[in-house]
Amino acid sequence: MNSADRGLSALLYGVLGCLLCASVHGAAVELSESAQLHALLTPMRSFSARFEQRTRDDQGLEMQQTNGVFEFAKPKSMRWVTQEPMTQEVITDGRQIWIYDAELEQVIVDDFDAQMSVTPALIFSGSLETIDATYAVRLLTSGESNKRFLLTPLDTAGLITSIEVIFSEGLLSAVSITSAEQINEFTFSRIKLNQSISAATFTFKIPADIEVIDNR
Repeated sequence: MNSADRGLSALLYGVLGCLLCASVHGAAVELSESAQLHALLTPMRSFSARFEQRTRDDQGLEMQQTNGVFEFAKPKSMRWVTQEPMTQEVITDGRQIWIYDAELEQVIVDDFDAQMSVTPALIFSGSLETIDATYAVRLLTSGESNKRFLLTPLDTAGLITSIEVIFSEGLLSAVSITSAEQINEFTFSRIKLNQSISAATFTFKIPADIEVIDNR
């Protein structure tokens, strides 16, 4: 995994993880667009699904297609495994994070906070106020079964130019992350919501005879 791939993995982890870590603070009779997004994310105590990722350049040409497994459990545990075309894993138990590249026979170990601190995706990590202070939120589609939100960063100096979050039947079904050079689109299937996930899922057993880069 090159440095760009590692950065993307951390970025995607941060976006998806922080999306699911959101919690509601207060209620209103008529919710703002950001509060509507927040309210949809709040019930997700755990989430597991298959994902398909399509990466396109800024001209819309497809660069890569991958698929794998995504699992999350509050407050900060996550497992992101890319299975094709190559095996890569990003796993955290909320204390430390492992980024494993099977082809390179290499694993990077870092403190969770240190890894996340360099990720411009700490958008939904705290409260509704965090969303409003970081992003302008627009509700693009509001049907009975589908809702689509567009988040545009208030700070234009970051890597991300926009994030689109799509819900179908109340479930997170797709996320699209746009940067200056590419668009990463994720669609989720075989979704399981709020089912028990073993804590062992969110720890990484380092295989023998691989390079370990420990940044803790």
